[in-house]
This record gives sequence, structure tokens and C-alpha cells, in this order.
Amino acid sequence: MAAIKDSERGRIAPIKSVSPSRAGALLGCRLAEAFRAAGTAPRLPTHPKAHFGILAHAFLRDAARGAFSGKSATEIRAEWRIAVEAYEENLRREPSDCVVIPLIQTCDDFEVNAYRLIAAAARLAANSTRLRERTSFRGSALEMENASKDGQIVGRLDRITWEDGELAVTDVKTGQVNDSEGKLRAATRIQLLLYSYLVHEQFGRWPTTLRVLPLHSDPITVPFVPAEAQELAERMKARLIDANELIGKVRAGSACESELASPSVESCRFCRYRPSCESYWEAMTSVIDGKRGCSDHGK
Repeated sequence: MAAIKDSERGRIAPIKSVSPSRAGALLGCRLAEAFRAAGTAPRLPTHPKAHFGILAHAFLRDAARGAFSGKSATEIRAEWRIAVEAYEENLRREPSDCVVIPLIQTCDDFEVNAYRLIAAAARLAANSTRLRERTSFRGSALEMENASKDGQIVGRLDRITWEDGELAVTDVKTGQVNDSEGKLRAATRIQLLLYSYLVHEQFGRWPTTLRVLPLHSDPITVPFVPAEAQELAERMKARLIDANELIGKVRAGSACESELASPSVESCRFCRYRPSCESYWEAMTSVIDGKRGCSDHGK
């Protein structure tokens, strides 16, 4: 087993905690999350639609928290323009992502989805009575985080409310919430279960309602039982510990970076770190060679 080069030791870093929004990715491929933790590996630009999703999600979260309470649709539209301009200004400082601005030109259906977004934000604003400060134009480090008591699971919940004396968690989604079979995406369910665990850690009681609020449809209630969420949280903590132990060995030169990788169509399809991943290229080569072999056999 060859040790990694000194120049490659900084390519990966220990993963500080499990983020509910990244838990599915951590279950899929530890190497991608180690690249993400280091922030130094070459990566592909984020897709323009993903940028729209990030910005729209933060905007709807602000609306759900009451930042636009009492504002008209016209005023909320003006707030959206401010948010887009501030977001694009931040993108200009990112070498890998500045190529996607302006988003209105690179993101398909930007104006149509923005119209739907503003309408959804207006509906949320109408149901919000407590005015709060906006966060969608700020860096994520300034947003309030919810953490487990041991600090191993850390996330930012969109909305926690008391409904008929019980806790309810609502997560805003701007993209597709269902898979090709019409079922709730596995990563979304994992995220919501971990949110319920964080609520239990904070309040000492489990929420009775978990729901997804899609941009294009009505809220979706997600059934769950606390035991399922508890088991998932423990499994994710174990995954985090195992990943960091292996990351430590790779950084020390006693293990190979490829041992962290789990190349697959699902894990690699949207991974921004593909250019940096030898396991990805090896898997691609195997697939190409396999197709060539089938072609030659057909002759």
C-alpha cells in the first residue's frame, strides 16, 4: 500500500459533525465529505439550479420565520432582488462558482421559479406574526444552529412551532422531494429524522409532526417513530467516528485515500469533487473498458 504524497495530505480533513442535510451524502461516500471538510480539493462548479435552491431555501426560511411579516408581494419581490444581488456578489469571490453568474441567464426557468418562490414567501409571510431579522443575505456561519448534547450532530432547522401543545418541525424544500417512484427521497427522510432528534435533544421531547414544505405543492407530513430517529442518530455518530478514524490514518500515511471512497452512480453523479477522486476515475475506466469488451465480444 503506497502512502499518499505530502502534498495530498491536506486534501482531506476530519469531519467536524454530522449535518442532517449532508447525512445521506456521508452514508454514501466518506471521501467526498472529507474533501468538503478540507475545502481545498479541486471541485466542479455548483450547478446553477443548486445555487437557486440554496438561495430560495434561505429566502423561504426567512419568510417562515417572519422576516417579511406585514410586507406586500411587491415588497417581497424587492427583497428577493436584494437577496439575489447579495448572493451573486458572494459568488464573484468564489473561483469555481463565479462562472454561473448572473443566475438569471445560467439557471433554467429562473424567472418562473422566482415567481413561484415569491408567491410562496407571501403565503408564509401572511401566516407569520412575529417580525424577525433576515438571514438569507448573510453567511451561513451567522445562522442559528441546533446541536446534539455531544456536538456530533449539528443542523439548522427551518421552522419549529408549537401546534396544539405539541412540537412540529417544518423543512422547506425548493427541489424535488420525491424519487422516481413517487416516494419521499431517502436523504430527505434521513434529514427530517435527525431534525426530530435535535429537537428532542433541545426540548427533552419528541416532535409529533415532521413535514416537508415544497415550493410547488402542499405540505407533506412524514410519519415516524422516535425509536427510528434515535437509532439513525446513533448510526450516524458511529459513521462519523469511523470516518474520522480512517481520515486520520490517511493523513498519517498508513491508509489509502481510496479506502474512504464509495464510487457509485448515485454518489458520483452530482459530486463536485470528481476531478480530485482517483476512485471515481478508476470506476469510470472499468465501466468504459467493460463496454469496450462487450462491443468486441459482439464482433
